[in-house]
Amino acid sequence: MAKPGSLEEFLFERYCLYTLHNNRLRIAYTHHNPWSFRKAKADVISNTLAESYNLGIIDVLQPDFVHMSDGVVVHTYSIEDVVT
Repeated sequence: MAKPGSLEEFLFERYCLYTLHNNRLRIAYTHHNPWSFRKAKADVISNTLAESYNLGIIDVLQPDFVHMSDGVVVHTYSIEDVVT
């Protein structure tokens, strides 16, 4: 389980999801138990996901942060429009 205030907590403990549907931004809140995870190693051969986003990643083949998990069961509530 992630320590409170850690980068792992920020990255793993998300309790809503966003999507663009019919040109409208939508949100769905979620509920799940805290993630159980462990550090891992990744041998990345190809990575084109970040090419068009200019995320400032120096070497996309050498990740600084790799974890793995067996997953969690997620319950998702009804999707609704984001109100701005």
